[in-house]
This record gives sequence, C-alpha cells and structure tokens, in this order.
Amino acid sequence: MNTGFIALHRKLLDSPIWQVTTVEQKVILITLLLMANHSEKKWYWQGEEFICQPGQFITSLPNIVKACGNGLTVQNVRTALKKFENMNFLTDQSTKTGRLITIVNWQVYQGKRDVDNRQPNSQLTESQQTPNRQPNSQLTSNNNDNNITMINNDNNNTYSAFSEKIQIALSIFEKFIRRPMHPSEIERIVKALDKYSVEEFEEACKKTKFKYGGYKLANVERILQKSTDAAEVNEKEKGFELFWELYPSKRKKPVARIAWMNMRVHSEEQYALINAAVERYKKTNQWQEENGRYIPDPDTFLQDERWTDEIKLPKSVQAADKEAQEKDEWIAKNKERWAAIPPEKRKYRLACFMGLDWEEVRDMPYVGT
Repeated sequence: MNTGFIALHRKLLDSPIWQVTTVEQKVILITLLLMANHSEKKWYWQGEEFICQPGQFITSLPNIVKACGNGLTVQNVRTALKKFENMNFLTDQSTKTGRLITIVNWQVYQGKRDVDNRQPNSQLTESQQTPNRQPNSQLTSNNNDNNITMINNDNNNTYSAFSEKIQIALSIFEKFIRRPMHPSEIERIVKALDKYSVEEFEEACKKTKFKYGGYKLANVERILQKSTDAAEVNEKEKGFELFWELYPSKRKKPVARIAWMNMRVHSEEQYALINAAVERYKKTNQWQEENGRYIPDPDTFLQDERWTDEIKLPKSVQAADKEAQEKDEWIAKNKERWAAIPPEKRKYRLACFMGLDWEEVRDMPYVGT
C-alpha cells in the first residue's frame, strides 16, 4: 500500500523543467517522483539481486501509464522520459526485464526525515499547519517514507535542471540577447540541441548577428536549417558523382542529376543498392549488346527506379557469381582457423602449397595475414 506524502517547493513553478513541459508531462513528472523509492530496496534486475538506492525504482512504461491514470498513453510517457533525460532530471535504463529510472541529484533534492510517516493523519495535519512558523530547512525535511523534494533551494543556476550541453547553449544565447529567455525559447533550443552541436549553435548565433543585425531565435534556427540543407545537398552530390562514374552511359548528365536529386529516398544504403544494381546490369546481355546500344539513359534508369527490377544474368555469369560467393564463404568460415595458426606454421603451409623448398624460404619474412 502506498503511504506518505511528497514536498514540492513553490520554486518548481519557475524552474525550466516546469516551464517547458506540457500538462501531460507535468502529471508524469509528479507521478515519477511519487513512484521513486525513499530508501534502499531489494529488487531482481537482469536476473540478479539489485539494491535500488533512494531516488531509483524499477518499472515499465505500462506501469507508469497506469500510475498516471486515465488519458495518457505509452507514447506520452516515452516522450516525457526522453525530455526529462535531456534536461538531466533523470536517467532511464531500459532492458527486456524492466526499466531502471534514477532521479538525478536525489540526495540534493531530498531532506532528512523528521516526521514519522506512520503517525495518525491528525498528527500529520497538525504538523502541516504549523510549518509557516518553522525555518525552510524544516519545511524540506518534514517528509515521510516517500520523502521527495523537487527543487534544490540552494541552487542559483537557472539552467541547472538541464544537461551540461544544453546549459552551455542556453548561456550562449542569453549572452547574445542580453535578456532573460522566454520558456518557449528554452524549449526550442532544447529541441535544436537534439540535432546540432553546441559549436554549430554558437556559430549560428554569430552568423545571425552578422546577417540579420539581431539575435532572434527564428533566425538562428533558419541558419541551422540552411547548414543542414547544404550538408544534405553535398552528400547527394557525392552520391550522384559516384553513380555517374559507375554508369556506362554518359548522356544528359544535368537531367540525370535532377532525377537523382528528386529521388524519394536518399541514404547510404539506397546509394549502395543503386550502384550494386548498375554493376549487375553491366553483366547482362542487354547492356553488352551492340556496344551498349540498349543501355537506358541514366535519368530514365533513375526515374523508373530500374534498380528495383529483377536482373536476369547469363548462366555463365550466374555460375561465376556462385563460385565467387562460395569462395568468399569458405574464406570467411576458415578465417578464424587460419588466424589461430602461428605465423611460422602459416609460412610452412604456404610453402608446401606453392611447391617451394622450405629451406629456401625459411628465413624469408612472413608478411601475410
């Protein structure tokens, strides 16, 4: 049975983690605090006995959803956990056997227990009516067996709830704009740091001042996006040049480049599939007949996605490919066995295989693998 209470300082309302989270995420945050262990507790984790420290607990996404109540989904919880982890509020270690959640800086947030959690409700009520006359230190420690304090009152760092990477970026932007940031700006910067490094963010801030004469976050985001777009175009260009080098027909290169850029999917895996298909097509009778007369133009090949077609190779090529595949499989299978043989014995076996006189090659250096 769940017993006890948690203490939440009013500073929570001004903290970054409260300002940039949705209503659903606030519910999840409070629920996680309620679920955390107040003292050491034994669990079985990954098949072994595990001591859960204060501020830790083992759970699952469905259990968190159930604890939060109606109206939330597993995806809501998963998104919230990711955001809380980015803000350095918790760590989330997931395995097949459960989910270990650790509230970061638990001992800093939590005060010592001064009140016995097992006292009657009337005594609890009385103890909660008098704290206005008590020091703040007693307020944070007037908890019970589920003792949790949300905010570290001694921490003057506005961005201490975030990871070090995000703290640096926030400090950089605040230095440029020379004013406190709006919560929505903080949330947008946190989101941007999922894709970009601190160095890229700082460089975008500098370019914003030079190009736009100010430090609007929208302009910083625009410059970051342009850098991403430029990098993507550069990767596409490299992919196209490799394709063009491999493709036997050299007609209408500008049109072929447009067709390449307009492909639905751009990735290293996609480029590898296309180039592998080109190499296989080169072995077909159709592409070899009459000096390549029937090779489609490269733009047609790309627009029609010919690399997805079934490629029929001549039987002689199929046999050669099969032999090469079997050879590669044999090499892979025996590679470990060969590596286990000492170099001196490898040299002897090679000499025997090649019909060489061992006495003549004994003192020769072995440079094989």
